[in-house]
Amino acid sequence: MAALRLERGDAAGAASELQALVDWSPRDSQMRLRLVDALLATGAVKQARAVLAETLRLFPGNGAVRQAARIAGLSLPLDEFRLDGDR
Repeated sequence: MAALRLERGDAAGAASELQALVDWSPRDSQMRLRLVDALLATGAVKQARAVLAETLRLFPGNGAVRQAARIAGLSLPLDEFRLDGDR
């Protein structure tokens, strides 16, 4: 249902539904990433980054989560230990 709302331009409705789903199933990393997308579509960038940071904390080894965090400019858990100094 949330995907349909997003498709129809109701990003706020989609974000609300996705937040309820994340609250119901907090260990679903894909649902959290969908929530991040919906929040970004509403313009809630700070909230989206906060959800993404929490998702990264919960799922540091998940490739999709790591890729989304890297794209968003978030530091990955082991970045401070890189020998090349890059992030």
